[in-house]
Amino acid sequence: MIESCPEIEQLLTEEAEGSGPLLQHARSCEHCSAVLEEHRRLEKDLFRLADPFPPLDFTQRVMARVAAEPAPIRLNLALGLAIAVTAFGLGVFTLAASGVGVSMVGSFAASLLISAQSLAIGSQKAVSLLWANEALPVAVSLFLVLLFCVLALKRLIGDAPAFREARIS
Repeated sequence: MIESCPEIEQLLTEEAEGSGPLLQHARSCEHCSAVLEEHRRLEKDLFRLADPFPPLDFTQRVMARVAAEPAPIRLNLALGLAIAVTAFGLGVFTLAASGVGVSMVGSFAASLLISAQSLAIGSQKAVSLLWANEALPVAVSLFLVLLFCVLALKRLIGDAPAFREARIS
């Protein structure tokens, strides 16, 4: 490195910014311009290595492999059945291990049903009372919630292709 040349880090920083007095120096200095050119080539090579392009027929090959693989329906059914049996078995085990016994299950289900009925009747009366006294704010609120949901769904869908009727021959 020549004594009048700047530090390499400063030179590269100014190159990244795009302007500066050190770049003026690099245009006239053979050593600094060689350093910058080598840096540009290395950076170009690194970018090329970091993100290689897939082969042109990549999508067709993947789709052909997907089409060739049969859907493992039996495996999915067996796995689903195993999960259901395990969950049911764990439920029965938990019920037996808690000391609650089968006779208490019926009374627990009945009390749960009565609580659900009380909640439904109370909710119905509350909505009826609210509608009778504040119909306009409730209607506007429901409209805004519905509008928000529809716009959110539209945003999720984005620019989806139009639905076309599928024909099976």
